Amino acid sequence: MIWQYIVYGWLAACTVGLFAYRLGRVAGQRQGKRDARVQVPVQMRIRALQTGTCPVCGNRSSNVLKCGKEG
Repeated sequence: MIWQYIVYGWLAACTVGLFAYRLGRVAGQRQGKRDARVQVPVQMRIRALQTGTCPVCGNRSSNVLKCGKEG
C-alpha cells in the first residue's frame, strides 16, 4: 500500500518536471528566435562592410553604403 503512494508520488513528480522542462524549452526557443531577428540584420551589415558585397543584390563595391544608388 505504501509502495503505491511512493510510485504515484514519483510519477507525479516526473510529470510535473517534464511539463516544467517543456515550458522552459518553448520559452527559450521563443527568446532565441526573437534574439535572432534582432541579430541577423546587424550580422548581415557587418559581413557586407567586411567583404564589400551587397547582401541584397550581390554587387561588389568599394562603398557598400551607396549600393544601388545612381551617381
